[in-house]
Amino acid sequence: MKFGKDGPDISKEAWEAGLVGIWFGSWGIQDLYHSYAAYPSKQPGEVTNGEIESYINAQLRLRHLPLNMKADFVPAIKTFDETLSENSWICTYFDGKLHLGQIADKEPRDEARFDLNKERFKARTIKNCKSFEVATLPDAFRLIASAGRQTIHKLDSHRKLVSILINAKNVDAVISKIRTLPFDEWMDILGDKGWESVCTAYLIMEHGFLPTGLLVGRTLPDFDIVGHDLSGIPIYGQCKKNPGLYSFNERDRQNFAHLPKKAKKFFFPFAGGDESAIPGVSVISYPTLRGWLDTTTKGKKYKEILRLGG
Repeated sequence: MKFGKDGPDISKEAWEAGLVGIWFGSWGIQDLYHSYAAYPSKQPGEVTNGEIESYINAQLRLRHLPLNMKADFVPAIKTFDETLSENSWICTYFDGKLHLGQIADKEPRDEARFDLNKERFKARTIKNCKSFEVATLPDAFRLIASAGRQTIHKLDSHRKLVSILINAKNVDAVISKIRTLPFDEWMDILGDKGWESVCTAYLIMEHGFLPTGLLVGRTLPDFDIVGHDLSGIPIYGQCKKNPGLYSFNERDRQNFAHLPKKAKKFFFPFAGGDESAIPGVSVISYPTLRGWLDTTTKGKKYKEILRLGG
């Protein structure tokens, strides 16, 4: 709940007041509903974003208020009004904690105490709130704190992590749940970033990988892992959290073909792929890494750390 890119963040104040909300202009929530009624030949879902913009700005003009409704705002506004239905779980992050709660009302209301720069705060009330200090949770839960850059972001890729928090009374219950999960299920919950993390750990422990100024997963368009080993030999790795066998394509071949000949090259398709598809490239799937985790000294040690740290 931040007002624009550089404006104040009222997440804490609103949450402690039992509210979550949006601004998006000086109009009130009833203006949105009246915009639907202004087109009686249409169902609310048939009224276009442009028609909503036009109607609401006309009402603002009559009140001598800024004409600050835009059609581009409407999808987020509708998500806040319609998709966040009563009893929906929501999550936000501030003060180093993940905060979860449920929507308690059937529709938003205007909440003047959080109006800013003549923009009306449209609010939903919340119930059954709980908080978890991120520093006390396994590292994977940090993905929730950094997920999404939109005003309202659906946590599809982190649904299982959020579900664990929803069903847990405290951090101890979260850790207890993770301890009982089958390891393969935990790996699935970790998602794409978790797979990149495990692959990086393998390269560190078995090939002396050292990052050299580039972050894992945020390096180059075609490589998730870029660095060197202790002797200075370049190491490149690409990770794919594919649900089925990965089909190597010409772009994959060209990406690796352009690397230095002496480089160590790795491709990590989660469900596997043709190990002979690209000459000079080691293809390592999850079943292979699972064997490493289960049978080697280094792998077993990392598996212990991964369960509670990852």
